[in-house]
Amino acid sequence: MNKEPQSPRHETEIDLLEILRGVWKQKAIVLLVFILVLAGTIFYLRTAPVIYEAKIRVMPPSLGDIVELNLGRAGATDLSPLTPQKVYGFFSAQLQSDSLRQEFYRDVFLPSLSEAERGLAQDVLYARLQASLVVQPVVGADHLFAVTASTTDRVRSADWVVAYTALAARKAGELLLKDTRSEIDVAVKGLELRIAGARKVAHERRDDKLVKLREALSIAEAIGLKQPSGMFKGAPDSGVGTMNGELTYFRGAHALKAEISGLEQRGSDDPFVQSLREMEASLDTYKDLLGREPKFEVYRQDGEVVVPDTPVKPRKLLIIVAGTFLACLAGFASGLLFYALRSARERRG
Repeated sequence: MNKEPQSPRHETEIDLLEILRGVWKQKAIVLLVFILVLAGTIFYLRTAPVIYEAKIRVMPPSLGDIVELNLGRAGATDLSPLTPQKVYGFFSAQLQSDSLRQEFYRDVFLPSLSEAERGLAQDVLYARLQASLVVQPVVGADHLFAVTASTTDRVRSADWVVAYTALAARKAGELLLKDTRSEIDVAVKGLELRIAGARKVAHERRDDKLVKLREALSIAEAIGLKQPSGMFKGAPDSGVGTMNGELTYFRGAHALKAEISGLEQRGSDDPFVQSLREMEASLDTYKDLLGREPKFEVYRQDGEVVVPDTPVKPRKLLIIVAGTFLACLAGFASGLLFYALRSARERRG
């Protein structure tokens, strides 16, 4: 009788069972490797640094936050009002600047380290700060930034985000005030030059007028004309003030002497300078702006900074699950390896 051929599936099942029996015979090794890997996982959990994360979100200030910055920047001056976006631009630029991070590194980060940690290389410590303090825009939100600090001290994490944001705000405020005061200072110097120029022109015009009047007086005295000429009497549109140029002497010596005396005794030409009072009012406003210390905010905080209670690293549950799975896999693989080596020796023997 011919034997029926065994199906490949049945042979595979038998081989698989043989393998499982072989691995089971190495159960001591499997168990040992499982325990070692699991112990390594537990050791890592016990020795890994616990990292706490604190975060702060910032956004542009409101119009009410910068109202004092815009006082006097319209009406009497040519200064354009500051917008919340422009003010926030100073802050966001500082927030992401390397100069601010270096100042924070020097004034806050280094003093928080132990003596042993400070002995490390400066580039290593700075790289640690770069990893611990992150500033990045919030995805899907315009003009919104998040400052995140990750340290082994939960209180320090919260303190760092507050301190870093406050430092950026202070630096941005100083830069903004310096920039606006430079703008006002330029306007003040420009107005002072305009006023000085207008006064000089008025003074020179007075001198020119005196020259003309004295020349006219000489002519009037030469011809014996003491009173205004009769040719101008009764002309409805011709007053004394219209006798200018070559006809000025027709006003008569008495009138010319009186005007010359008045011009010579004039203490100031300011009342005769056109738009002088408006320019002086603008100048006073600019100088008042220079002397003020406005209170303003360069950002708004989105929510409050909370001292974290739960660490973000290590993730114990995830590590335990992954470690257990890895321990099972490593135990089975070691049992399979020893079974394969033993089977190979038996075939050779």
